[in-house]
Amino acid sequence: MRYANRDIYAGAKSFNIQVFEAAANDDCANAEVITVTTDAATNVQTETGGATQSLIASCEDASATWLDVWYQFTMPVNGNIRITSVDGFDQCTLYANCADTMLATPVEIGCSRDDTYYHDLTMGTTYTLRYANLVSFAGAKNFDIQAFETVANDDCSNAEVIAVTTAAATNVQTETGGANQSLIASCEDANNTWLDVWYQFTMPVNGNIRITSVDVFDQFTLFASCADTMLATPIEIGCSRDDTYYYDLIMGTTYTLRYANLQSFAGVKNFDIQAFEDIVNDDCANAEVIQVANIGLCSTENVTIDSRRASITTNIGSCQNASQIWLDAWYAFEAPLTGNINLNSSSGFNNFVVYDSCGGTEVACFNTSGVIPVVFGQTYLLQVMRTDSAANSFTFCLEGAPEVAPGTVGSCETLPDVTISTSENNLNEWLPIIDANGNIAAAIHANGNDLGVVTTTLFVDAGDTRTTSNGHTYSRREVSISPTTQPTTNVSIRIYSLEDEITDLITADANLNSYFGLEMMRLDGSGCTAGYTAGGDFFNATTVLYGADYYTGFNTNSFSVFYPTSTNLDSTLSIDTISSVQGISVYPTISSGIINIKAEDNLGKTMLSVLDLNGRVILSSEIDLDGNPVQINLESTSKGLYFLKLENNGNIKTQKIILK
Repeated sequence: MRYANRDIYAGAKSFNIQVFEAAANDDCANAEVITVTTDAATNVQTETGGATQSLIASCEDASATWLDVWYQFTMPVNGNIRITSVDGFDQCTLYANCADTMLATPVEIGCSRDDTYYHDLTMGTTYTLRYANLVSFAGAKNFDIQAFETVANDDCSNAEVIAVTTAAATNVQTETGGANQSLIASCEDANNTWLDVWYQFTMPVNGNIRITSVDVFDQFTLFASCADTMLATPIEIGCSRDDTYYYDLIMGTTYTLRYANLQSFAGVKNFDIQAFEDIVNDDCANAEVIQVANIGLCSTENVTIDSRRASITTNIGSCQNASQIWLDAWYAFEAPLTGNINLNSSSGFNNFVVYDSCGGTEVACFNTSGVIPVVFGQTYLLQVMRTDSAANSFTFCLEGAPEVAPGTVGSCETLPDVTISTSENNLNEWLPIIDANGNIAAAIHANGNDLGVVTTTLFVDAGDTRTTSNGHTYSRREVSISPTTQPTTNVSIRIYSLEDEITDLITADANLNSYFGLEMMRLDGSGCTAGYTAGGDFFNATTVLYGADYYTGFNTNSFSVFYPTSTNLDSTLSIDTISSVQGISVYPTISSGIINIKAEDNLGKTMLSVLDLNGRVILSSEIDLDGNPVQINLESTSKGLYFLKLENNGNIKTQKIILK
């Protein structure tokens, strides 16, 4: 051995020298037999310092020197071999048998650097494995080798059927080490090898699928059917990495799900899958009507929304990040005041946008909680949003409604005047009538009538209810409204009542089963009277919840003293009598717009009215109930809750209907 350096580098030098005994498995003929199992990885240790170069594999640099050692193993199952814990610059080459290495061009099953997989090996077959490294990296080496049996659901045609429900997430467990690559999905890197397993499920509802608890580098692809995967370009419903959603799936349809991961991350895997049924209020046209709670009572009016049931929105507010995926639900609320109401929630993930109408102007946009400027009597649309990654069930509430004026029992209370005139430019808007403490007693929409100065009194009797001389029951609450000028056409009015007043009236009047049956009685005379004596007019009315209380809306062209009551005092029939005695059917009560009305007997001419939640009549017509079905068309009417009223010979039937 001669050790030399150039004269210009002469000086003190040192080097290390070591002897390596020739490796016993230095060539294929002397390959070491190792045991490979599916239970756990077998650790193999070697010393390549004693090896020589047998050949150059296809994935190796032929200009370098590769020291190799050889192994043989018999495959315990049909499936894959995984080799791990390999030094980053070392190579593994697999041959079908040792004789292959005697060929001028050996037949390789696979050749790769670092950790690797060999797929579709056959049980009982003996394979030859060559482990090599560059001479500069020779030394003590070790690697792990393990077999994985081919999974039963390794391709789409053998997809495993899983049950998906709305009740809870289904946990699915698999071992991708025994999988192969079936295809490359649109969201996957085609330069990598993806091991995939396949599942099928039948959608239990119309709605969404949510997949969670996924390893961050794993992929999901959803297909409409297994046949799609046979196409040159499979038709994907969706493809994404990590936790994901698939939207607008159809109840009863069977879908195919592919779960894949990079072969370097293969192993024991599991994920959760759950279905979520579509919400009805998924768009503005189907907004759900909610209420604004009284101040301090927000918690009693909490609205719960599960955004996992929503779909992706294209309607993004000014305060949202348009690059994110947003899931939304829609609500409608009527402003109970002119000013600000508060929206309260407890999470920064919650986003809210308020509009003055569907497709209209944005009024407010914020997250967590915020203030909404409103005008009394106007209806606003509220878009409630979360990103798909934060989707979950949460609550919010609207707060700020004035309380119902309680009145002073037995005392005539004059409320502050309201002017409704052309000069005030308020002939076509709702105006509240409130007491000195800011509590609401009534509201008026003049519908274009100039009423001048409107004076209102409130009187609450000491009893729970009041009773006429012939035994009919009516409310202890009396509201007297006196305008300077009586209207020439109908004016819309609301009379607000406390919950206990309506409860007492229902309890005392056998003809009244719920607040839906309330009507309004008007008497000529001055306010704060001794009550009903004789005569009077009666109006069809619609009573609506107002927080824990109520308001009753109706139309009239004449003002005086008003009392909530159950029925016309000249009739002893309840509101539901016509239904039970004379058999009128209204169907369906939840409809896209077509409603059928049928009487068992020939009732003849009957007045039909359809009213909205504000008591406004949106349809009025005379129909002939002769025993045959009569069909009305409300398809052009906005979606929401309405009341259908039928009047026949003094009898009244009221039916709640929902247009969807």
